[in-house]
Amino acid sequence: NENVFVWSNKFRDHYSLTAVNNSFESASGRIYHSVLKKERASDRLVSFSIFQALDLDEGRDNYVYFTELNSGLTYIQKTGEILSKGIYIELNGYGKNVFCDFTRVTDTDGSWKQVAEALGGKGTKDIHREKRKLKLQPSREFLRTLLSGRNMELWLSSVEQKKFPLFIKQIKKDLEQLYSLLMNTGILPQNGGVPAEAFSLECRKLEQLLKKDELMDSYIPEGIAIMPESPYLLLVRLILTPVLEPFFKDEYFPQAVQEFIEDLDLVSILRTVLPIELFLEEAKDEIISLLMVTSVFNPAAPVRKELLEILTASPSVKKYLGINIWEGVTWFKREPFQTFTWWIYLLYRMEDTMLGEHLKTLIKEWILGEEKSGCNLDKLLEF
Repeated sequence: NENVFVWSNKFRDHYSLTAVNNSFESASGRIYHSVLKKERASDRLVSFSIFQALDLDEGRDNYVYFTELNSGLTYIQKTGEILSKGIYIELNGYGKNVFCDFTRVTDTDGSWKQVAEALGGKGTKDIHREKRKLKLQPSREFLRTLLSGRNMELWLSSVEQKKFPLFIKQIKKDLEQLYSLLMNTGILPQNGGVPAEAFSLECRKLEQLLKKDELMDSYIPEGIAIMPESPYLLLVRLILTPVLEPFFKDEYFPQAVQEFIEDLDLVSILRTVLPIELFLEEAKDEIISLLMVTSVFNPAAPVRKELLEILTASPSVKKYLGINIWEGVTWFKREPFQTFTWWIYLLYRMEDTMLGEHLKTLIKEWILGEEKSGCNLDKLLEF
C-alpha cells in the first residue's frame, strides 16, 4: 500500500515504530521488510526486516511486548512470529500508530505464552495485570467451589447459631489448598503467617461479637438479620483477610487490594454464589460494590473524626454510596450509607474486639448525622 508509510527509530536501547496512513481509506497488513536503500559504504541496495530493525532475538521462548501511544494499549508477540510474519497493523483513514517501549522477555514458565494466547493479538491496558489474572485462574476456580454447596450451607447455619468450630474443621483443608494456590502465584506479599490459622482467629472474633458486643449491643446481629447478603460478604471477607493483610503495610494499599479483588474476579464469583431467589441482579451489584469498599478499609489507620471524610473521598465508596453533585450540593444515598456504616463498624470490631468507646461514639455520630443531614454529604461531615 503506497499510502502507508512506516519507519523505525532507535536511541541507545530504545526502539520505536511509526506507521502513518496518508489516505481516506483504512489500511491493514503486516510490516515485514523495508524498502530498498543504498548502503553508505557501497552502492549496494539492501532491505532490512522489522525483526532486524528492532534487534530482536529468535529464541524459542522469546517474546516482545510493546505499547501503542495513541491508544495506550500494549501488545505481545512471539519474536519468532515477527521473524516469519512481521507485525500486523490496522490504520483508519489518515490514522497513525506509534509503537514504543519494546520490551524483550524470555518465557521461562510458560506464563507469557498464556498471555499471548489469551489476548489473541488484541491489546491491553496493563499486560502485567493480564499475567496476574492468568496466574490467579486456579485460585479463582477453587474459590468459586469453596463458596458453594455444603460449605456455604454450613457457614449460613454457623452464623445463625453463632458457632463456628464445625465449619472451621470442615473448611480447613480447602482453605489450606486455596492459600497455597494464592501464595504460589508469587503475586501476594509474604507475611510469614499461617493463613488458615488467621482465618480461624477471624471466625472466633466474629463468634464473640455475635454473642455479645458490649459497645453497640445487638447492632451486629441485627444487621445480619435484616441483610441476608451479609453472611456471604462476611465469608468472603474472612477468607481474604489473611491474604490481604500484607497489603495494609503498603502506602497504596487501596489500589493494590482493589486490583487484587478485580483480578481474582470476585464479581463473577459472587454473581454465581449469591442465590438468585434472594437477590435481584441490581441488588447483587450493590453487594459486590460493598465488597469493593473493603479495599479502603485499613485496620492500621487510626479511628478518628476525619475517618468518614477520608473514606467518602475514595472512588469505590463514592460509587457505592451514590455520591453525586446536583445544583452545587453533594448528595449520598441513605440505605447504602446505613449498610456502609454497619460494615465499617464490623470491620473495625473484627480487627480489634477491644476497640473502645471512641469507635462507638464515632459510629453513633455517623448514624445521627445521616438522620439529620437529609442526605447532604457536607452536612453529614459537619457532625
